[in-house]
Amino acid sequence: MFNIKPEHLGGGNVLFRNVLNVPQEDLINHLSSLKDEWRKENFRIVYDDLGNPLHAVNKGDFIYDISSMNSAPVRIQKLTHKFFQECDNAIYACLLEYIEMFPAVLQCLWWRSTGHVLCYDEGASLGFHCDNDVNYRYGALPRTEHATRNVLSTIVYLNDSTDDESVDYSFSGGHMSIPYFDINITPAAGDILMMPASYLGGHEIHEVTRGSRYSYLSWFAQGSENHEKGINPLVPTEYYQNEGQWWLTSIIDDYDNHLVSKYVKDDLIPQKLLAHRNRENDHL
Repeated sequence: MFNIKPEHLGGGNVLFRNVLNVPQEDLINHLSSLKDEWRKENFRIVYDDLGNPLHAVNKGDFIYDISSMNSAPVRIQKLTHKFFQECDNAIYACLLEYIEMFPAVLQCLWWRSTGHVLCYDEGASLGFHCDNDVNYRYGALPRTEHATRNVLSTIVYLNDSTDDESVDYSFSGGHMSIPYFDINITPAAGDILMMPASYLGGHEIHEVTRGSRYSYLSWFAQGSENHEKGINPLVPTEYYQNEGQWWLTSIIDDYDNHLVSKYVKDDLIPQKLLAHRNRENDHL
């Protein structure tokens, strides 16, 4: 059972504070040991016709100067630490609360992408972007387009941003700003942020000035499968999935049960929260 108290910051950006107790000593040390290995996996170098390096391209097809590659955030995937299953359970519990706040989003949530960790070492930052951006340019289509299907982004903060260096596993700087709504978020371990993946949730991560910033990111998305574009959701099994995309096969029933559990009786549930029931036969 999680302590879930949503705080709407504006524009569909919702912060859930102190949801998780992060086992930092074990977890941060574990992630730190994986960092260098995944840095090599994150980038490919593009060369000119003479074999000279031009730039680096990350997994999202974003281009970095060779000189700035080491200051880019490192994506750590295929997570095996048991804490990330707890993260996913907490995210799902927060998702049901988020849907209650914004019921229209329910019909837009078809499948989820499994999460990964982003590590920002000292000097790292990430410029302004939104989470359904695939760096599109006319005539230069990206290799994959699964990010274009993202509806909702989630972030679990794994350590604290503070100027107090005595706080274990902390870092300085690295706050997140969402400029369209004048939102600034200082990461705190155990907090979960949910936000629109669209341009409305455009954000940037400011430079980390001390230590390493760790967060766990995942997405909820919509749209049919398209293998050529990297959209391959599968029906979930009884086992925990730590990579890939997975259909949200029970989300409508889970949301319905969430409402019944909270309001006890159907006739006490506000009608504005029940629009999904009126649409259950739309495709029959």
